[in-house]
Amino acid sequence: MKYIWVTFGVFLILLLGSMATSWFAPTLPENRLDFLPAHSSSRVLLIPTERVVTVPVTVYVKEKLKGKVDLPETVLSTPSRQVLAMKDLPPSRGGTEVLAVLDTATGKTEIFGKEKKRSLFAFENEKRIGVRYGADLLGPRGDLFGEYTFFRAGNAYLSIGSSVTNRGDAYLGASIDYRF
Repeated sequence: MKYIWVTFGVFLILLLGSMATSWFAPTLPENRLDFLPAHSSSRVLLIPTERVVTVPVTVYVKEKLKGKVDLPETVLSTPSRQVLAMKDLPPSRGGTEVLAVLDTATGKTEIFGKEKKRSLFAFENEKRIGVRYGADLLGPRGDLFGEYTFFRAGNAYLSIGSSVTNRGDAYLGASIDYRF
């Protein structure tokens, strides 16, 4: 019985830690369909910059991009702002680091992307709710379920979940799952 209470205590500490971390974490803007200014990585903020002389820089013609790329209004309305390069990056659970490189000999710009390595442990904040319908030995069955994933160690995730069925059954429990 002592082990059950110790396990429950560790579980509760991780749950409360995850909730506090997600509460105080910076939030992403609601509308992520528009281009947003990207701020420099904190790793390069204190590194000094310098101005270099280049050959004329190759840019995209804004008028030809208008139908194909939804350019930000600040780029469209300011003639001195030009589009140098664009790249689609695949989604990444650990985030992606992007590097824009200007070749001063040719004036062309390239974008390089690298997936960041995920930390071994992390507080997650994933919630899901849903409806299931199927059948078991007693006949048709439907249920409403919810799950809150709050901690990750490697690819193992710790969650709490609950469900209510059309037969009046209810479930509340914890789960550990491995995601590939």
